[in-house]
Amino acid sequence: MSPPARISSALVTLVAGTRRTLERVAAINDMVRAAAATNPEIRELWPDQADPRYTVIATAAKSLTEKPGARPTIPVEEAADILYGILSPELFLVLTRDRAWPPAKWEQWACDTLSSQLLIDDGL
Repeated sequence: MSPPARISSALVTLVAGTRRTLERVAAINDMVRAAAATNPEIRELWPDQADPRYTVIATAAKSLTEKPGARPTIPVEEAADILYGILSPELFLVLTRDRAWPPAKWEQWACDTLSSQLLIDDGL
């Protein structure tokens, strides 16, 4: 059974938007984290609370898991964790900067990986 187009489209939209954001901010985020680790003044400016990115991802996970075509065995919290990891700036940089993947290749891989984890298996 193929997942409905609506959930597939929502996932594609989420990954595409994440790619656009990560292309702009992932390297900067990496630099600020490194600076915060060694500079107390910068560390004071860096939030210690929950990562705001997780709040956005958790909302997206809730929306995705409520759509027809989502794997019913994946709880919202687990879907959020999977999205958080696959769409992380750290993994984006490992693949696009360190391994020289074009961002379009990362985007396709992220969509394929998330589809296989979060959507009903289409039997392929």
